Amino acid sequence: MTTQHDHAVVVGLEQYGVWQLPGPAADALRFTEWLLRRRVPAENIRLWLAPLDGDSPRARAKTLGVRYNEAASRDQLMDVFRDGLKPGEDGGTLYVFWGGHGVMARKDQRLLYCPNSTWEDRRCLNLTNLREYLTRHELAGYRRQVFIIDSCATYYERLNNGDPDPAVAYFPEPQRIPGVEQFMLYATRAGEAADNPGKGLFSSAVLDHLESTATDPGRNVDLSALTRHLTSHFQQLAVDKPSVALPTSVHVRHLGGNEDQLYHAPLPTPPATPDFRDFALTVRTALPSGEDLARHTRHLAVECPAAGIQGLATVEEVARALYIQPRAMAAFTESLHRANSPDANRFQELSAARNLPGLLSPLEYEQLLQILRGLPELSGAEVLACVQAALAWVLLPDPPAEEDSYQRLVAWVRELETRRLGKHPPLVHFTEFLAAVAPEPSAQALRAWGLATVLRLGGSANVVGTWREEAQQWAETRPGLRRGRVVVALDAGAGADWENAESYICAVWADVGDGRLVPGPSSGGEGYTAEQVTRLVAETTVAFEGIDPVVEVIVPPEGLAVPVDTWRSNLPGRRTPKLLAVDHPVVLRCTATASHQGHQRTLRKAVILGDQHRDTTTAHGALQIDPDATLVLINTEQSCRFDLAWLAVELGFRVVLWERELPGPLPADFYRPLQPLDALGVLPDRVRAYRANALVYPAAYPGRFSLVYDDPDLPLPSVLTLTQETTADDERREPGLAYLPERNQPTDSLPRTASLAPVRHPPPLAGSS
Repeated sequence: MTTQHDHAVVVGLEQYGVWQLPGPAADALRFTEWLLRRRVPAENIRLWLAPLDGDSPRARAKTLGVRYNEAASRDQLMDVFRDGLKPGEDGGTLYVFWGGHGVMARKDQRLLYCPNSTWEDRRCLNLTNLREYLTRHELAGYRRQVFIIDSCATYYERLNNGDPDPAVAYFPEPQRIPGVEQFMLYATRAGEAADNPGKGLFSSAVLDHLESTATDPGRNVDLSALTRHLTSHFQQLAVDKPSVALPTSVHVRHLGGNEDQLYHAPLPTPPATPDFRDFALTVRTALPSGEDLARHTRHLAVECPAAGIQGLATVEEVARALYIQPRAMAAFTESLHRANSPDANRFQELSAARNLPGLLSPLEYEQLLQILRGLPELSGAEVLACVQAALAWVLLPDPPAEEDSYQRLVAWVRELETRRLGKHPPLVHFTEFLAAVAPEPSAQALRAWGLATVLRLGGSANVVGTWREEAQQWAETRPGLRRGRVVVALDAGAGADWENAESYICAVWADVGDGRLVPGPSSGGEGYTAEQVTRLVAETTVAFEGIDPVVEVIVPPEGLAVPVDTWRSNLPGRRTPKLLAVDHPVVLRCTATASHQGHQRTLRKAVILGDQHRDTTTAHGALQIDPDATLVLINTEQSCRFDLAWLAVELGFRVVLWERELPGPLPADFYRPLQPLDALGVLPDRVRAYRANALVYPAAYPGRFSLVYDDPDLPLPSVLTLTQETTADDERREPGLAYLPERNQPTDSLPRTASLAPVRHPPPLAGSS
């Protein structure tokens, strides 16, 4: 026996037409490395990947000396098995490793999704058909075939009620040969989901064993030892790390054809406590009898296979499963709800009173994960902003920095699922806000899911309608949500000439959109020139990687004259200068409004202050006439413009578009009143173009425009003035806000409460593939 005759097809699919799944590409490359260690020739390995980030896997494949192939379609992958395999020589083993999304069709046909699968055209391969095709006469040399399949096998009809059926492509019927042994190792048995916390839990266990055992090319892989390892590994994992995300089973079809379930999560013994005894007694008296009970327990057995419930389970077994197994009670009440049973609300109240684990049923949870996999790119900041808007009282934990967006979203959804507000789950409140920023048809799917879930939990459609209205209003007034923020706090000192100041006390923060401010690089001291401030902003914005953040310059009222729109900097090693107010949307914020936040109102109308309002008393009256007015636009001569801007800011009006240098009013057609959040979301093109032209033709463009802005929903740094010292009250600040360092404290050791780089990968949720 020699591995020189072995061949392999290694597939790792992370990027689909509408879904994403981090992990399979890395698992596929790791399996490739193991093959090479066994001295399988690189030219015998067909590596096909659809990674989220193609550069790193491509470079790694090149280092390994294996040809990298980008998987983009179903036809490509079918051609690999149809034409890409050489006729095997006697004694060779054919390995097939596949990581990606999958489902189980009727008659236990395992389907593997292909990269160009979409909502409307769910292109799949039939694994059962592929197995048969690989026994064809042309591959007679591969009498030993090993398949490692890390994908879900969830029943398709459970998740896709009303959606298009899978578009399955079949290989031609082959002329089969006898004596081919196929070892099929699946991450799950039929009907179950595979866990994928950023990498395949099943693949990791398989590869850990393969890498730790002998790779002698003169010996076959001990597949029996591999199956024993998987059994013990997952049994121990269930003890050390109990979680609903663990696979309920690992399924294997041996070379001889026998099929086994290697591992099944044991149901823990219920605690011998008075609470459980009371619970069991309540269940015993509330359970329906006869055929009704059998029907509901059958549903429980299908939806929660880890509960170990059979169709004819006793009342005591059902009570134990409902009390211990996550999502079991939800699955049981789901069945009662579908049958319009009067006991549905009774069991739901019992679940809420005991705070049983798993608010959602397995079906509801999997449906949500599938919808979230189809979302386009949503940064972690956007998700957190949705949470904060929907559930201001919830503080989500910071996942480990090494976790990607997929894992972060999984962690946050699971955290929200543990919160309850009677019959109204906060998680559904959150999904309504998520739907408000999601494109169709994902938004429709989220809303339909939320309504069905609330009704199943005994809630009201009116409550969901109220949440939906609230979310839509929020989304309409938050178009700047998708942008990051760079917050620059400046102080020129008491009595300083802000227009001609030579240096500033300066601190810089980054906010990826979730309201948490993180200290920027090397900021928090004094003596910064305008050029150095611009350079600090440029260094901070690099971390946003492609996102053009809004730069908010926080100044005291007298700082409204600061000429940030003329500031620029030449970075070392770069020829292109950084132009602060041209390269980025720049707005001014004034600390004076911090004490006036209660005055902020819904954005509706603008007040234009002209020459007739030169006297501040007249202007003050004009600003108080209309209670719906929240926006001020100043169009007066220079001599009074600054006083009017200061007045408007101190009265709590959100935006003032004003100009510092032109002697007279602006032409009436130059601009129209700006909606403040629109202005924050994107620098108005006219303002940006004017600023750019003023740098080239200063005589023709003598004006300097500044956008003064304040929004109480966006937090200021905890220390509003840079000379203020923190107090004991400051120590009890809201989690997530960063403080300025002491004056001489080195900034390379500043605490970081959030990653500067936004989470760019879409959150395809799930413990699943």
